[in-house]
Amino acid sequence: MIYAIPISPLPDVGKVGHIRYRSGWSESYCHPRNVLIYVVSGEFNYSFQNGENVKLLGGNHLMIPAGVPYTASAGADCDYYYVHFTCNAPLIRREEAEVIAILKEDSDRQKRARVGNYESEARSEIYVARTGSHSERNKSLQYRLSRCAEFRQGVSPLDRMRLINQFFTVLLSLAAATGEQLLETKHLSPSLVKLTRYVEENYPAPLSLEALSKEFSLSKQYIMRLFREQLGMTVTQYINEVRLRKSLELLSFHSLSVSEVAYAVGFSGIYYFDRVFKKAYAITPTEFQRTRRLAPHDHLIKKQASVEAAQDALQKG
Repeated sequence: MIYAIPISPLPDVGKVGHIRYRSGWSESYCHPRNVLIYVVSGEFNYSFQNGENVKLLGGNHLMIPAGVPYTASAGADCDYYYVHFTCNAPLIRREEAEVIAILKEDSDRQKRARVGNYESEARSEIYVARTGSHSERNKSLQYRLSRCAEFRQGVSPLDRMRLINQFFTVLLSLAAATGEQLLETKHLSPSLVKLTRYVEENYPAPLSLEALSKEFSLSKQYIMRLFREQLGMTVTQYINEVRLRKSLELLSFHSLSVSEVAYAVGFSGIYYFDRVFKKAYAITPTEFQRTRRLAPHDHLIKKQASVEAAQDALQKG
């Protein structure tokens, strides 16, 4: 099941919490807001009135629309985050085939826009699976949710905007995982699924056709054919694509130099990283970082920056 989540304006956040429950704890709820559950460790079980039961383990998320009654119980000592949020419209179920078609269309538009302008405005909704596993994104999601909890308890007049923006990055990460699952594994052979997942999870390490061949005991020729026939690219091109995708987040949201980002995502040198990045995005990593660091997916951060600048001016005055 996939939900379309309206993002124009960005979802507002009501409550954020980080809780630990002992095995055996149980409680029933029916919240007026949408609820995102993210389990850090342990086991959480959710029962719904239609008889459905959902088990969540560490690294799993669950999206519950507003007004849906449920009972939560800890099957084992459980550590989890919850976020209550509202949108300008209810969460809507989307068929998997419909979402795949939309994502493919958007992917094609994005590729065409690398060297020009966007053909149309960005969509006003993103697509997140009702539940999913995020072993690769686990630490990143924990960090972002911890920041949400921090901003929710903050006293600065800007903390609410920081909270809204931070929670949006959580939703984007979940949407990215949903899209990758739908687009990258839908029609791939089991062998290629294992190979691409390995690259996604080990991109900072030295990776090559030879390394994949040894890791999975597959011939180089067979791996080359899988990538060429099912993905339309070479192994090196796929590895670089994954690393470039990871570098975009580091360049935008982390205080790292371009050379530090290059090595963090697995490139062997800054010059090669610069060349591959510019070929893919028609801009150098330095130029991208200068224009996009902490760039918002909405107007909120720009507004926040202008407010902070005004406050600084008043203090200096």
